Amino acid sequence: MRTFHFLPLTLALIVVGCDKLEQPDNYVPVPDCEGNGYGFRRVLIEDMTGFRCIACPQAAEIARDLQNFYCEDVIVTSLHVTSTFAEPINTPPGPFSTDFRTPAGDAFEAQFPPGSLPIGMINRKIFNGTQPMVQRGDWAAAVASMIGAPAQFEVTIDTIIFNSVSQAYDFTIEIPVLQNVTGDHKLAIYLTEDSVVDWQKDSRFTPSDIFPYYHRHVLRTTLGDPFGEQVISGSESAGQTISRNFSLILPANVVSAEHCSVVAYIYRSDNYEIMQVSERHLIE
Repeated sequence: MRTFHFLPLTLALIVVGCDKLEQPDNYVPVPDCEGNGYGFRRVLIEDMTGFRCIACPQAAEIARDLQNFYCEDVIVTSLHVTSTFAEPINTPPGPFSTDFRTPAGDAFEAQFPPGSLPIGMINRKIFNGTQPMVQRGDWAAAVASMIGAPAQFEVTIDTIIFNSVSQAYDFTIEIPVLQNVTGDHKLAIYLTEDSVVDWQKDSRFTPSDIFPYYHRHVLRTTLGDPFGEQVISGSESAGQTISRNFSLILPANVVSAEHCSVVAYIYRSDNYEIMQVSERHLIE
């Protein structure tokens, strides 16, 4: 297990504090490295963004750097929200023509009003006020406050198998309970897609319209209700394992199955805080 202290707190400053910027190729793969492993808490960054949001690429870079630093312990999902920043303004193949919006993203926007973009949620934990919204400059500190703590749960996504008859991807999710827990908990599942190419506005450049831009970790759909299904009612004892089977048919908005991942997380029903999260590529 690795222990980190002050370095994550500087990442945001490094990203936004440069005086001179070169136009980036923002496709930077996550290093092939390991996190703290089984039984330690991981963090989901839900980056509320939009391709016509001029400051959103800076937030995406902060999320990328945190993921590169913490490896498997940080998982990122980009939620494209608001008609102002996420609604397409052209038909394909014109600039800003991809419709990144989803019914699930709309539901999260309604439940967790972003106010302004970019902004994000870090395990949906409430750090200030009554909503779990965290400004991008505070993401590193929020992540560092939770990474590596003993987890109440583990979440494992079994091997994902493609069924050529049903054209569905079948898999099992298991949730070992590692500590005695109280309160209702739900399991929710995202399908994300990486490296979706379209334009992006970025205030750091003139002109501000950037192409090609690789949109990372894009939320494509959820399995079932966006807010998941209840898997614990009242309490559960350590040593128990919750198991659920799922079958996923790719939605029409997916460009490439090879770039898709399943993200599964368990959270408290009363305050939405995510207690554990895991990610697995759809095709390995």
